[in-house]
Amino acid sequence: MLREVVFATLISFSLNLYCQNNNISGLIKDSDTNLPVPYAYIYVKGTSFGTISNQDGHYVFFLPNIANQDSLVVSCVGYSTKSFSLQGINDSIFNVNLNTSPVLLQEITVVPLDIMVILKKAQDNISKNYPAKPSILKGVFHQSLKQNNLFVRLVDAAVEIYSPTYRSDKKEPNQIKLLNAKASLDNSIIGSQIPYQPYLILDLLFFNNTIGALIKSSDSYKFHYSGIIRYENMDLYVIEFNSLESLKANYSTKGTIYIDKETYAIVSFRAKTEKQYESKISYRFNESLVNASLKFKTGEARIDFVNLNSTWVLNYIGVKDIFTIRFNDNPELYNMEFFSELFINESNLDKVIKSKESELINPKEDLYKQVGNYDNSIWNSFNRLMPTDFEKIIRNNY
Repeated sequence: MLREVVFATLISFSLNLYCQNNNISGLIKDSDTNLPVPYAYIYVKGTSFGTISNQDGHYVFFLPNIANQDSLVVSCVGYSTKSFSLQGINDSIFNVNLNTSPVLLQEITVVPLDIMVILKKAQDNISKNYPAKPSILKGVFHQSLKQNNLFVRLVDAAVEIYSPTYRSDKKEPNQIKLLNAKASLDNSIIGSQIPYQPYLILDLLFFNNTIGALIKSSDSYKFHYSGIIRYENMDLYVIEFNSLESLKANYSTKGTIYIDKETYAIVSFRAKTEKQYESKISYRFNESLVNASLKFKTGEARIDFVNLNSTWVLNYIGVKDIFTIRFNDNPELYNMEFFSELFINESNLDKVIKSKESELINPKEDLYKQVGNYDNSIWNSFNRLMPTDFEKIIRNNY
């Protein structure tokens, strides 16, 4: 039992009776390579209640009060979906192997596709495919900072989000209420000077402008139709894009868009940009004025959606920035990696009520500074992203 606790950082219970405090945990792996599958979605069929595997493929899922005839579904873009009867799960450790979903290429030769037409239809159908009215999202925000390949700061926060709309012409901002949070000690050389917030990555939701920008700047990218894959009983167009060689002297962006063939809903959007530019910053650290130069190297973003009653709702957002920092009075160069991710495990599209202004986190201040004294019992029944094996090393100072 001690080995399992160290390995998965959770407490296991039997699921035979499906009483309160049920939970299962395990590892999601690729059946061919035996490698872990990150960002796999584990949820109860027909609900928005679920969790997601972390970068090491580990997951923990606190089950709600549900009937044992319900099904547990495990899915990930690029893999065939698997479904299991909860009644047949008799152990709290539940590992799953996923089979890769083959890419179907026959449509390329049968019907030539106009990629720009597909992207334009995806943009035009955003208001139909995603919530056009306010919704309440509950999830977990996870943030880690690495300095010279060592974790130096971690934050976990359970949040409730009032999301006004998925459209790019939003009239009001997202509102984020902090339900619970905890953080490690800050052992970084920059302190809390880079305010990465859930607000910032939520802005990626309004990807109407993102897709529109791709269409308007189509002469700057090379698009490639890779085929169709099966996902959740749907056919998805797989469209890859890459910056033209003539523009790669300034930046290089490549990515993949997965679009539902029937509704033209964007199911997943992934991009990576290699960028070389510098920024000067000045701030106070330990009562002293500090001047430094930041040089950004790469940025990555991933957005996943899940279908809930014919409406696509947010499932996961992850953003990673890699940069270097050098202080004016110190010749040493520090390599930094800032990773933020938000997993939504509950979506409510009915009876949406705003939180009080006093309950919201400050969007202009680093979340690390806002972590106070909260009731840690919420983590016993709130699905959350599990820390990776490396992160566990510095999680002893909460």
